[in-house]
Amino acid sequence: MKKEFSARTTYTIATKGGLLLEVANGGTENGAVVQLWAPTGAEGQLWKFKEVGDGLWQILSKPSGKCLDVIDGGTEDGSWVHQWEYLGGANQLWTAESLGEGVYKLKNAGKCLDVVGMAAVNGARLQLWTDVDGENQQWVISPAAKKAPVKKTVKKAGQAKTPTALVEKKAAPLVEKKPAPLAEKKPAGKLAKK
Repeated sequence: MKKEFSARTTYTIATKGGLLLEVANGGTENGAVVQLWAPTGAEGQLWKFKEVGDGLWQILSKPSGKCLDVIDGGTEDGSWVHQWEYLGGANQLWTAESLGEGVYKLKNAGKCLDVVGMAAVNGARLQLWTDVDGENQQWVISPAAKKAPVKKTVKKAGQAKTPTALVEKKAAPLVEKKPAPLAEKKPAGKLAKK
């Protein structure tokens, strides 16, 4: 069987509309809400996949290391998900059914990870639901973009901005500084009386 994901890679899990699966507010506690949100670059929107064998995966929040977990081990339609420390339960193990081009159905207990009410809004919750081939059950899983280093720019009069890495810096010529001559101190004179 072909290995779909690398344990060394961090991924984003997105709807076809571009909203990302995230742990709300970057929470790291057991029971933290898993929801959809527009991309922010926050770590709470990053996931790792850990293969446990037989085509099963733990889906782990990058900041907490906790699993995408079906609440109370539910297997019926409408069972919501959150994050929880790994306890070895089947409710924490997922299959990834490839639909091609980086799109997957994530399944637990034979049911799809599904957006509640097919909502395409920030804060939409997730649940298990019977596979109905809906777009709200299809997930675009991609390696997360690595953050590029920030380049500062230098602007000289009459020039466009140029990254500092490309600006040739010339050293200022050395100028020998001579100490200033010491001023001769005169005794303070007496104040004239009026």
